[in-house]
Amino acid sequence: MRWKTVKLYEYSIYLIVFLYLGFINFFKYLNSLSISIGVVISVLLYFIYVNQKNREIKVSRYVSIYIGVFIFMFGLQLYRLNSFSLSGYTIKDALIHNRYYAYMLLTFPMTEVLATAKRRMKFINNIYYMGVAILIFRFSAWFLYNKLRMNVAPGYFEVMGFAWARNGVSRLPGTFLDNYVWVMALFKIIKEKSVVIKTRNISVIVLCFLYAYIVYDSRSQQIAYLLSLVVFILIVSDTFKSKALDVVGAIAISPIIFRGNYLNKLVNTFSTSNADYGSSTQIRMMTLNTYQTLWIERGVWWGYGISNDGNYFNILDTHMVNQSDLGILSMLFQYGIIGFAIFISPFVMGLYVSLKKVKFVQNKFLFLLTCTTALTSIMSQNMYDPFRFLIVPFLLSFISVVSFMNKKEN
Repeated sequence: MRWKTVKLYEYSIYLIVFLYLGFINFFKYLNSLSISIGVVISVLLYFIYVNQKNREIKVSRYVSIYIGVFIFMFGLQLYRLNSFSLSGYTIKDALIHNRYYAYMLLTFPMTEVLATAKRRMKFINNIYYMGVAILIFRFSAWFLYNKLRMNVAPGYFEVMGFAWARNGVSRLPGTFLDNYVWVMALFKIIKEKSVVIKTRNISVIVLCFLYAYIVYDSRSQQIAYLLSLVVFILIVSDTFKSKALDVVGAIAISPIIFRGNYLNKLVNTFSTSNADYGSSTQIRMMTLNTYQTLWIERGVWWGYGISNDGNYFNILDTHMVNQSDLGILSMLFQYGIIGFAIFISPFVMGLYVSLKKVKFVQNKFLFLLTCTTALTSIMSQNMYDPFRFLIVPFLLSFISVVSFMNKKEN
């Protein structure tokens, strides 16, 4: 009976990931429907978990407390909407808009799926393959539209709109699994013995970087990849053979990075006088100043409360100011210092748990995934955004499992 229950967890999570990645968005943007379906499944799985007997692993105390405090903090901010709402939100509006927070309940059944080594390897590999597949699909759709003017997947472009472009080229955003796929590919390069498999995973590394560079055209994602690669080479890999392979891998992608004076160009994009990115940098600076001022006015400890991503302010005329451009700083401004401490705690705990037994591969994996996710969240790809939030239960589940395995090794 327990085996059937765990299988139900596993394949239900696959379905949620499949929907959340937007595999069904070819012809129409259906993310809202996908999220609603995923939320219902998540809640049902949680209630099944609560009534499950003879669990193989227990969710760590930290994760349980974190989820409880998160729910409490969200409830408190809902109550505060009665006195002030930046976006004119009602409690009902906030509940509907932030319903994806219910995905956090997946942490419990997901931890059970990851309990045994055999299930764990199967699960993390299947999620990896789904992440690679969606990048290939999205890259193909982008190429066909921008190069051949064949709009075979309008649903992908409807997320940000066809006008979300740079230099006349429409862009596509990343997915919540981008960092996961990058980290998994790095580990597969040094752990797999087959040269063919190593080559495939080097190809995945190149795919991830090209997607961030060409399709997403995201400076912050490129920087996060480069920094995590440095961390991987210098810290995570600990054998001569591994370091040699890392160097080979670094050399393999270096032409992409350095071609056309890449690094100088990347640094130059952050200048407000840059022809291509200057206006974007300027808008981000104005966005930061606008929301920071409002945060200070409303109170730094509790923030100005839950609000819509984009808001209009008189000082910027008709230009919408998006909080998502600020990365995880938007959580500081909305939820205050107290809330922000809660939201960054998974990064702190992920690093703490992974470093306790850093010689084990699962600890190294958690360490690098935490670092990469933290880097992207700090810059602009906040993991608490509606399109990236599903990585949160993954991170929390990994923390629980690695914490459990650390105790077994004592």
